[in-house]
Parts: sequence; C-alpha cells; structure tokens
Amino acid sequence: MRCSHFAYCIHTEVGHRVKGAKVNGRWTTLDYLLQNGDFVEIVTSKNSHPSLDWLNFVATPNARKCILEWYKQSRMQESVRSPRKRTGQ
Repeated sequence: MRCSHFAYCIHTEVGHRVKGAKVNGRWTTLDYLLQNGDFVEIVTSKNSHPSLDWLNFVATPNARKCILEWYKQSRMQESVRSPRKRTGQ
C-alpha cells in the first residue's frame, strides 16, 4: 500500500487533501510503498487537492475512482461558476 492509498483508506476527504506523509518520522513521497509496522502520519491542507499524476502510482481501483470523481466534480463546479457567454448578445 502506498501513502496516497493509505490516506484514502482513512477517508476520501483525507485523500483529497493530503499534502504529504511522514513514515517513521521521515518525510516521504506519496508514492512511497509502506511496509508492515511502519508508523504513518498523513499531513493534510485545505488548499491541497488530488493530482492527475497520482493516477500513475495509485494501485487500487477505489483510490483511482476517488481521484477521477474529484476531477469530474471539480470540472462541473468550475463550469457552473464561469458559464460560457453566449455570442451575439
């Protein structure tokens, strides 16, 4: 299991807001492969969000689905906030 997936196992919102991870007291990358007995601290931020790059290393269908759903929801919210102007008006 990687740090990114571990964050999604805690809660979807934790996965969406993960900023970094510490494993056994050391900062690691989100694609770090966890071992049995590792002590993991997930660091989150309100300003963090999933990266499409994460799709290159998330190993579970659930984590992949959560990331893709976040981007789909984000695009829908963006289109509501900034509707296209109609031409000729």
